[in-house]
Amino acid sequence: MVDVAVCLAAIIDVVESFKKPDLYFDVNVKGTYNIAKASKSIDVLIFAYSCADYGDPVKTSIDKNHPLRPRSPYAASKISGEVYIHVFSQINSYRPVVFRLFNVYGLNSLRHMWELL
Repeated sequence: MVDVAVCLAAIIDVVESFKKPDLYFDVNVKGTYNIAKASKSIDVLIFAYSCADYGDPVKTSIDKNHPLRPRSPYAASKISGEVYIHVFSQINSYRPVVFRLFNVYGLNSLRHMWELL
């Protein structure tokens, strides 16, 4: 039995997601579905989501109860993945942990940080 698994896999370019929505669906939704479905022998599955899921905030203080209003294929793909994480947590008996991240690597940071790795 595995104690904790962390899923950070996704493609993350909001602008590109409008040009390639099928790619974002295939990678972010189907990929997350496959991970969630396969997570049968773990206690906790940690998944990273995006502040893009909120769209234009309806209030200045954003908390976990703030409504999700995706405005891009990217945001929709992340929210769809989250649904599968929760569905399979019931089937596979793991505890889902969600981090909805904001500006992970800094103001004016490079959009394609992965090119540096």
